[in-house]
Amino acid sequence: MVVVKRLVLGALGLAAAAAIAPALAQVSPFGPGAFNVPDSDLPLLGAAEAKLYTGAKVGAVEKWSNAATGDDGSVTLISTFERDGMPCRRLAHVIKLRGIKAEHQFVISRCRVADGSWKIVP
Repeated sequence: MVVVKRLVLGALGLAAAAAIAPALAQVSPFGPGAFNVPDSDLPLLGAAEAKLYTGAKVGAVEKWSNAATGDDGSVTLISTFERDGMPCRRLAHVIKLRGIKAEHQFVISRCRVADGSWKIVP
């Protein structure tokens, strides 16, 4: 009985990890081994990005900063496009982390899916 419980719990743990992995990828597009953006920065970064989803013109820039961490950055709308009928945005991020001289830059694309949320797409 103990062996069966361990197998079931192990399978549940693997299933939970598999279910969580895509959600974590949506939260942080930086990937494993990338620079670490503090969790407290992510809502600020996300809010700046979200301002560019609707009504913004290509070239618009939104800035964010976190007084608690000393980090700041900007998001620039670099293009709009459609994919499979979904409105999409290509966004350039610049992130400056306190204590690190080099700024981090990356570009992502997000599309609005049926539930109204904006998901990262390749």
